[in-house]
Amino acid sequence: MTAQQTAPAAVPASVTAGPAGADVFVSPVPLVIDAPTRWTFTLLRANVGLSVAFLGLAFLFRDGLDPVVWIRAAGVLLLALMSLRWAARMRDGARSAWLRMLWVSVVGPIGIAALVLLPGPYPMWARVEQAVQGLLLLGVAWSVTRPQVRARIVKASVKKKGR
Repeated sequence: MTAQQTAPAAVPASVTAGPAGADVFVSPVPLVIDAPTRWTFTLLRANVGLSVAFLGLAFLFRDGLDPVVWIRAAGVLLLALMSLRWAARMRDGARSAWLRMLWVSVVGPIGIAALVLLPGPYPMWARVEQAVQGLLLLGVAWSVTRPQVRARIVKASVKKKGR
C-alpha cells in the first residue's frame, strides 16, 4: 500500500467508549450546517455582543439615565440569549423555534425603528446601538427564510381523518 492507501489504524474500544460502552465520538444526529444557518448564528452572536455592550454602557452612564433604558438593556440581552437557544432548536428542525426566530427578526426591527426615530428617553448612543441591532435582526430574517433553512423545519403534524 502507498501512503495514500493506508488502512485505518484500529482504535481500542477503551479509547472511544464512553459510559456504558457508548461511542463518544459518534454524534447521534449528524450536524450538517448550511451557510444560512451559520450566518444566522454569526448574526445572533454579534447581537448578544451588542446587547452586553448596551447593558455595560447603561451601567457606565447610569447617573441621570432614565430607568426605561436599564429595563430595555436587560430585556434586549435576555431576548438575544433566548434567540441563540431558538436558533439551536431551529437548526434541529423545531418548527416552533423557527416561528419564534421569524417573528422576532421581523417584528423586532419595526419596534427598534420606532425607538430610534421617535422622541423618547433614549440617549443617542442607545439609539445607534439599537439601529445596528435592528440591521442584524433584518439579516437574521433574511437567513431564516432561505430555502435551505426552511427545508430543515419539520412540518406540524396534520390531524388524522375521522377525528
